[in-house]
Amino acid sequence: MLRQLARPSAALARTMAVSTRALSDESVELLTRAQTVYADHDQSIYKRPVEAMEFKVGQFNGNPTPEVSLFGESPRAGVTIVSPFAMAGSCNFGPQGNLGVTKKFKSGSVAVHEPQDAKQELSFSDEPLVDGTTNQPMVDFFTWLEEFRAKFVQHLVDNLDAYPDLSKKFGVFSGPGLYDGMLASHGKLYSEWTNSESEAVRFFDIQQRVYKRKAEGQSPRIMTPIDEQLSNKFARNHVRMFDAAGETIPIDDAVLHRQDVIACTFAVGPRVYNVAGNVGFGLRKNLYTITRIHTAKSAETAGQQKSTFGDLSS
Repeated sequence: MLRQLARPSAALARTMAVSTRALSDESVELLTRAQTVYADHDQSIYKRPVEAMEFKVGQFNGNPTPEVSLFGESPRAGVTIVSPFAMAGSCNFGPQGNLGVTKKFKSGSVAVHEPQDAKQELSFSDEPLVDGTTNQPMVDFFTWLEEFRAKFVQHLVDNLDAYPDLSKKFGVFSGPGLYDGMLASHGKLYSEWTNSESEAVRFFDIQQRVYKRKAEGQSPRIMTPIDEQLSNKFARNHVRMFDAAGETIPIDDAVLHRQDVIACTFAVGPRVYNVAGNVGFGLRKNLYTITRIHTAKSAETAGQQKSTFGDLSS
């Protein structure tokens, strides 16, 4: 239960800071401040407990759709949270996302050749920042995700008749088997692997299209030459990146690398779908901003917009 998740103590924050594998001594102090700020942030998992949420049946275009209410407020499509500061994993995140990136599979290679098909891809993990320590807020983050999904699945079980497509698919189950069957069908919340220190590591992945189809009457903001080329039909779905001082990082420098230390602001929400007869449910993720407090590459930063965390550098 979420009530078992405790806000990380100051001692824990200090332990995480001095244990950082990727940061210099100067940056260790920065991470100490960052962890303290995260614990108190009003969109952290500690301030948005799952037990304070209620899932409800809503309507969208005449179809039933799940919504979530936080602290008794009006139901919405999702809940906006800020992830803990964590080490980035495999990423294809930059001005054009995974455009031109080739991925190899057993069945062959796949590459994205058209900019309108490109996605921003990023992941971050609960990987210890140094041997023998734990990134406890990230451990709690994965617990929070599991509890969010469990409560959503229970909502579907309790209101299955309100979702006719799901009712047809899962109506063969009854009793406890219905919850177990639906939960098993959802798939994984995160990926797992074992690092070089034989530590089990969990990665949370976010993928989001670089461009969306332009809405009627929309005037897309032009940030790159490709934005201009696509502006008749598409608009950039921009994800702002901030540095440790809270300043906007210019788009050409807003790139993620393995072992960057980041925190993400994103919405997570329940969804039910029927795509050409493929019926199911899952969690929707919508990425808004990234705060990057450490990177292997230095970059000049400038801009007027400020990070949700403010200035952590002093």
